[in-house]
Amino acid sequence: MATRPALRASFCTLALLLGAAACGKAPLEPAAGGGALTRYQATDLGTLGGSWTVPEALSDDGRVVGSSQTATSMKRGFVYESGVMHELAESRPFARNEAQAINPAGQIAGIDAEGHSVLIWDAATGAPRRLDTGASAPDPTRVIGLSERGDVLVRLDDNHYDMRGIIWRDGVGQDLGGLDPLRIRTIATAWNPRGQVVGSSFVRHANPTSEIFHPFVWEGGVMRDLGVLGSYSCGDDPQVDCAGGEAADINAQGVIVGTSTNAAGMNRAFVWENGIMRELTAFPDRQTRALAINDRGQILGTYAGQEYGLFVWDNGVVQRVGSLGGASTWAYGFGENGEVVGESTTEVGEPHAFVWQNREMIDLGPGSARAVNARGDIVGTSGSRGILWRKTASPSIALPLY
Repeated sequence: MATRPALRASFCTLALLLGAAACGKAPLEPAAGGGALTRYQATDLGTLGGSWTVPEALSDDGRVVGSSQTATSMKRGFVYESGVMHELAESRPFARNEAQAINPAGQIAGIDAEGHSVLIWDAATGAPRRLDTGASAPDPTRVIGLSERGDVLVRLDDNHYDMRGIIWRDGVGQDLGGLDPLRIRTIATAWNPRGQVVGSSFVRHANPTSEIFHPFVWEGGVMRDLGVLGSYSCGDDPQVDCAGGEAADINAQGVIVGTSTNAAGMNRAFVWENGIMRELTAFPDRQTRALAINDRGQILGTYAGQEYGLFVWDNGVVQRVGSLGGASTWAYGFGENGEVVGESTTEVGEPHAFVWQNREMIDLGPGSARAVNARGDIVGTSGSRGILWRKTASPSIALPLY
């Protein structure tokens, strides 16, 4: 699946509602008593000597990276493997840093929170290599992904005033540029093993204070505008086109999902494939949004209207994710086997981590699940602690472990 740090989006300073999508069949509701036959074991990752830990990503073989507080109250990157948390080396003794991505080769990438730098830790030696963005560039705010060969995709963002995407290959940075070369404001959101990058980029102003972004795909140094589902005018001037959108994710086959306004001015989820953008047609009267796609072609999205919810689209079949009994459910990760992980409130309003798959929702206990790997391991937080959840050997016990 494409590499992404989290499920997020924002493509226009005009008001945009969250949404979802799918096909025309009635959505399948969550199964009653979901999750009763699957059990997870929770492991506290520990800390680097302080009071908190925040995991950011995990590899398919179960290594976890993130940041943790040291005994001297410093924020430092860590890797957790074989049951032990290790502090990542830092060439500047008083620097604050965090690890945000790990690749199959064991390389780790993150950012120096104070030094305008991206850090790559060598898999064999653990030594950090610093990629300086330059004093005049905005600070790196997020490592979007780290490829198997060590390429790094990074988002630079200076409070939404200057937004850029940078790819480093062999230590050399390449700016993705923008759809408007005179006003480059680009938000990279995901990439795939082919090196194709997707996101949104500024195209024009709808008025002096409202900016319009379009979804893009970047490949081989060229950024392509994916267009929108339909044009529509807003305000007093019928000549002003207010249609915008963003690309949220791309899978290994190059299929892109995202959100665009249609000709009626509604925000709708889309799929872009082989040069063609099409609207997902489920929930036709709702605002919809696509958040992620895996390599099986399953799509995670949201719908909004009189109610808000999550859905998974799978080969034309739509399944509602449901909730843990409360009013809010948010997705933060989407797995290769169709798992959705995130946070949902209970009937009493307490936020709990959850994992959902095939109409079965499992309550993982108080906290928030943030990412899932190919074998179904999950990482997240409970209070100020980092937690790793793994399936237990016995699936027949009725209640999950917290």
